[in-house]
Amino acid sequence: MNTKIKKITLPILGLFAFLWIFSYQVALAETCSEKNGICRVYYSGSDVCESDEQADSTLTGCPSGENCCVSTTSPPTPTTTTGGAFDYVPMEKIPGFSVSGSFPDYILTVYKFGIWSVGIAALLMIMVGGFMYITSAGNNASMEKAKGIIFDSVVGILLVLTAYLILYVINPELVKIKLISGTINTGGGGSVGIGSTAQLGTGSCSTITAAGNPCTVENLQSAFGSQAETASAICNRESAGGNPNIGSGSDRCQGNGVDNFCANPANSQYCTGNSPKKPSVSWGLFQINLTNHTVGGFPCGNAFSSQYTASNHNCSITNETLYKQCVDAAKNPQNNLAAAVAEQKSGGWGRWGACYDCNICKK
Repeated sequence: MNTKIKKITLPILGLFAFLWIFSYQVALAETCSEKNGICRVYYSGSDVCESDEQADSTLTGCPSGENCCVSTTSPPTPTTTTGGAFDYVPMEKIPGFSVSGSFPDYILTVYKFGIWSVGIAALLMIMVGGFMYITSAGNNASMEKAKGIIFDSVVGILLVLTAYLILYVINPELVKIKLISGTINTGGGGSVGIGSTAQLGTGSCSTITAAGNPCTVENLQSAFGSQAETASAICNRESAGGNPNIGSGSDRCQGNGVDNFCANPANSQYCTGNSPKKPSVSWGLFQINLTNHTVGGFPCGNAFSSQYTASNHNCSITNETLYKQCVDAAKNPQNNLAAAVAEQKSGGWGRWGACYDCNICKK
């Protein structure tokens, strides 16, 4: 191996070995998500694990100040359904792979096929380079050309593996393709939105069993699995018994211009609370805060001058058209459920004030 090859190959091999060892150590430490756990925030030094959960500090993946809570019971296998928009029948089969009827599975199969293709092509070129080297008969030009082919092939393999390992070390989820979806029965109609943190609703804290109500345990089972009963109670409390069109009476913008907005009779449906009425920022079954969420594909935060938080209510509506689109999107059950699932996975039930109001979470 000449000096040029050594200078380039050895650092790549060293980096590859380091990433391999490091990723192996990362793999040994199980993450909270791998154990089907949920990261929950601390309050006054206490974890907020529920009665059927146990805190496990050995699991990684939770942000600072949060515990991983793992269910002590065997959760039922969630039934995952995908919308028709993701159903996909490939016109051409991918050699060596079988594909189900979903588009994400097809993309994942293309990715795997690409990895295999690179490996096979590199191996073939190494064989070609080796054959050329053997048959060079001492010809320096042919030998150097053969070495170049072998070198380029090895570097190509190392680059592919290194790229994969870098992504895996940063976050193992980066090398996975997942589709999180759920279905919800809206009964007689209506739609759902997603709400704010620290918003106490006006419904009861019990789970809902009435047929046709979007907050029933059965309707939420596919999305929340073993957490469906908790989701039903919070949905009941936040939405006043399962009203998908409800706006928060307390989470309201108080900034400049909101009085003029609510003075317009055409905007009365967006304004809540006692006189003077103010535009609500939290809507739907799970009372999602529009100022810091994307709902139904709409960047709802862009409709406001600032985020509505527990300490800052001084937001204003800067884009009335976008605000109304976001409210309508938030009243859609599918949009609400998707946002609620993402919110619960990122911060646990402690993101909802109803969790504390119903004594589900500990303060």
